[in-house]
Amino acid sequence: MWAQAINPNTIALIDRFVKLGILKETTGRKRNKIFAYSRYIDTLTVK
Repeated sequence: MWAQAINPNTIALIDRFVKLGILKETTGRKRNKIFAYSRYIDTLTVK
């Protein structure tokens, strides 16, 4: 699986995007996480 070979710089960038609110982690898991672009999700969410 490609996720097992992620570069540490990529992990740091993803963490930064989560802290900035750009990405949202959607699984609640510690491993094999899935991220979503939060603005896209917000656009599709019915309020």
